[in-house]
Amino acid sequence: PNPICEGQTLTLTSTGGTSYSWSGPGGFVSSMQNPVINNVTTGHSGTYTVTVTGAGGCNSTATVNVTVNTLPVATAGASPNPVCEGQTLTLTSSGGTSYSWSGPGGFTSGVQNPVINNVTTGHSGTYNVTVTNAAGCYSIASVTITVNPQPVVTIVPVPALCTTDPPYTPTGNPPGGTWTFNGTPVSNIDPSIYAPGNYTLTYNYTGANGCSN
Repeated sequence: PNPICEGQTLTLTSTGGTSYSWSGPGGFVSSMQNPVINNVTTGHSGTYTVTVTGAGGCNSTATVNVTVNTLPVATAGASPNPVCEGQTLTLTSSGGTSYSWSGPGGFTSGVQNPVINNVTTGHSGTYNVTVTNAAGCYSIASVTITVNPQPVVTIVPVPALCTTDPPYTPTGNPPGGTWTFNGTPVSNIDPSIYAPGNYTLTYNYTGANGCSN
């Protein structure tokens, strides 16, 4: 093709004679009628001249100007990464004018920075983005996402308490979490300081992977 992108294969073509002599940028020479240049770079841009010789030994020349466009510098990222189940994951990319994402579970998006809400462990894996620039050249970048599971948290049921009962220490699993009672951080519940009624007890545990439940 012409224009052509870096890294592609360029085929020069000529007709009209019985022998051919090509010259071009960077000292390029060839005696083939239709020479092929693999993995072109911007250094291959410029004017190529072919001398075409006929059966009678007469010759003439023709030229073609070749443009080799640069590839975009594609980037891919994610935030946060690792991410916890249930959180929102934002994929990020740069370097071009259009973007095409693909990923685990058939994920696709044409947005530069797509957002995935309420992620699950099924969203873990490698995401690829094809970044295309204004010249139509493209590069691919990738980012690997880890979605960590939330810990499984349980509370031992709390019995009905009387205002005359001694302080009560609640039990949660896994151990080591934090407690709030009626919105106030506590280590135990002193029934004598509360009026009779219904209160909310909350246990929050954060695992080694930083995810909490």
